[in-house]
Amino acid sequence: MFIFPFDLKDLVRTRSFSTTDAAVIFGIDPSFVSLTDNPQDLTLPLIVYGWRHEESDMEKCCNIQALSAYLEALRILPSFADDSPASSRTPFDSNAGDCDVRPDDADRILGRLFKGLGTMSFEDMRRFIDELCQCKISPQHERHIFMHLAYLFTSAENEGIADSENFRNLQRAVVLTEMFWRMHFESIRQAGSGSKDGKELLLMSFVTLLRDVRPNYKLESDEDTQALVFAWVKAGIFELLELVAIMIVPAAGKMASIHALSTFSDVFEALNRVLRANPSAAFSVIRSHLPRPRLLRSLLDCDLDRQEGSPTHSAGELIMLPDCDGRDPKDYDHSLHMLWLTVFLLQSKRNLRSECARRECDKAGRSLCGACRRPSILIMTPFLIYQGLEGTQTRLRIARVHGRGVRRSGSQTWLD
Repeated sequence: MFIFPFDLKDLVRTRSFSTTDAAVIFGIDPSFVSLTDNPQDLTLPLIVYGWRHEESDMEKCCNIQALSAYLEALRILPSFADDSPASSRTPFDSNAGDCDVRPDDADRILGRLFKGLGTMSFEDMRRFIDELCQCKISPQHERHIFMHLAYLFTSAENEGIADSENFRNLQRAVVLTEMFWRMHFESIRQAGSGSKDGKELLLMSFVTLLRDVRPNYKLESDEDTQALVFAWVKAGIFELLELVAIMIVPAAGKMASIHALSTFSDVFEALNRVLRANPSAAFSVIRSHLPRPRLLRSLLDCDLDRQEGSPTHSAGELIMLPDCDGRDPKDYDHSLHMLWLTVFLLQSKRNLRSECARRECDKAGRSLCGACRRPSILIMTPFLIYQGLEGTQTRLRIARVHGRGVRRSGSQTWLD
């Protein structure tokens, strides 16, 4: 058994430990890691220490490759059984079919990792993780390390580790990155495709991931909330909301949909907080992801389905949304109405006259954009919405029939 009873700094300084050799050994024979997989062994701390403190890109690259190979050899990410659904093969969904998950000892692995990192403030940890996410030195291995870190955080249960300052700082630094949420969002999309229970799995994966994010990850400050929302937007939260909203429509009134709509409300609440606190910075990030006509249409359809009596709950019934400890009951009908209205008001912040409303297009245009050669979406959107805001159910139904009638004709409309 390889146990190094030496000081980390002395070993690194004297070059008596070669991370290059470690990377080669772990790459050739992953079973070798079993000789170093114990709490007293310093192989992992040494690699992490060198990763943090080496200055040249060449030395950093060696440590990154060694750490990636070591984590791979530990088999941290789940390995799924052959008969498990392909759609459920994701390392971030703990409910995704039968799988052999290692480790149960995520806390001990994190403890050795922190031994190599040493004590770091949140600001230092944030810079360290940001450099990792840029993937400039060894992209494949850096993404691999990040994925393992993200999964270790979801597996850690020991209060001694979870309550340590280093754990909280590193966890916050990881959770506030775009890469963390992009991997999770992609995982949810994969979970919802290719299986008979895909829709239900997607809805509940969406709820499990985003519900109570701030308390779970100890994100208490306004700065953390802003960084979290910006990471969501850049990672594709609107695209995920569109996918989830489409699946809510035929299931309005079911518990999975109630959970999902509650999570929608939490997401928009966080978004609204950031827009009110720092509107210019927030909208500069959000504006290129607007408008969202499919999201608006799906939420509007869900509201209309509710009014037509297809759900099982009676109109106006107060429903205590699940896992809402300490919150007031939310009226299901009111929430459905406010969600699509929120999307409309959010995207209506774009300048209708001076800019094209097509996403990622800032060209000047009125009813037609000179660059995109298509109608400006937001100029046409109020026509549909304001019919619904006149106050009668009849007006809402007229707006709905108008939209669906155009779609049935096969024309390429502003809603398609």
